[in-house]
Amino acid sequence: MSYYNSQSFTTHTMWSPDGSQSVVVTTLSEHQSYASSGWTHYDPSVAFSQYTAEYPQHVAPATFDISSFTQSFVTTAQSLKRRVGTRNGHRWAIEFTYAPMRKDDFFDLWAFVIDQNGQFGEFTLALPNQEPRGSVATTTGVLVAYNVSKGASGVSLKDFDASETNVLRKGDFIRFDSSKKVYCVTNNVSSDANGDAIVTFFPALVTDVQADTNLNAEPVFNVGLTSDIANVSIPSNETYIFKVSFLERI
Repeated sequence: MSYYNSQSFTTHTMWSPDGSQSVVVTTLSEHQSYASSGWTHYDPSVAFSQYTAEYPQHVAPATFDISSFTQSFVTTAQSLKRRVGTRNGHRWAIEFTYAPMRKDDFFDLWAFVIDQNGQFGEFTLALPNQEPRGSVATTTGVLVAYNVSKGASGVSLKDFDASETNVLRKGDFIRFDSSKKVYCVTNNVSSDANGDAIVTFFPALVTDVQADTNLNAEPVFNVGLTSDIANVSIPSNETYIFKVSFLERI
């Protein structure tokens, strides 16, 4: 998205420096006028996620990408017979792209990024606006019902409210307390009369999960940077344009 190209200007919302006012700007000249007065493309008074994470949340990315990174291998014989296998590895890859930022907001973010020492550092990161759609978003104390072995693609859960529809929904992110790995729910889950439910997910479990392990239904990932080089673009108006990529660590 470009906020500065008059040929492809995108209508968008800007916020006052204290977050008390917002306005929809429809032209480049309007944008430049508000920007010169310190207005931003994000609400500076609101964190972009309700979940606790180490990565700064005072500035929301304008967009983010999330990719599911798996390891497959394919061989093709001279007869064109195709053989496909998997090495069973999986990671989530995430990229944040920010709208132009004010200096004070940018340098708080920049300091955190460079303090990771390139790909060496490890930290938690929350995705914006990705709260679980199922009722588990407001439910606490959901536990794994039975021991489950590494490689399983589903677990039995207990301690939901009885006979509740859509306690978890396809696309919700979950994690078990015994591991840093995040999984994506692949079925819509409803609880039975005893408050039990079976959830399936991708990828398969990377570690064993014991009975009574707590379920966390939140879009918080353990990640590191994907590069040893951090770059920022600073145009003549001294707003800061920044993009950063992360890879899941487990």
